[in-house]
Amino acid sequence: MFVPNSSKFCSVYLYENDPDEHDECVGGLLPRTAGFAVFKLNEDVLDWEKVESIGDYALFLGIESGPPVFVSPDDYPGCRVNCIYFTDDGSEFHKDDCHGGYDIGVYDIGEDCLETFSCRGLYDPILIWPPPVWVFPCM
Repeated sequence: MFVPNSSKFCSVYLYENDPDEHDECVGGLLPRTAGFAVFKLNEDVLDWEKVESIGDYALFLGIESGPPVFVSPDDYPGCRVNCIYFTDDGSEFHKDDCHGGYDIGVYDIGEDCLETFSCRGLYDPILIWPPPVWVFPCM
């Protein structure tokens, strides 16, 4: 398993609201993942370079789920290579019976394809609390 050095790795989340999409939570708007762009800092020229592949690794992201984690599918069978697994944390959406777990999925970098997993309708707090966290067994 490869875990990037936290001093040289950062995550930036950008979003824009679609005025045509409304939901009953958080003032009517729920941000949803539309895709990802991956960049690497070229420290020699201090410039960001777009990365077209993360190779034979999978990247796990979550805002409050801890630092981003790269894993090898050799160590975690079933993980898809060159993919980003993502989850919302949902903690800010726990009001008015609206819960997190609505923006979870896998993004295939090479295919530029986003697959989401809907948890909407599962309003049982036991099913969605605590917010999603990536768990990796120690071997």
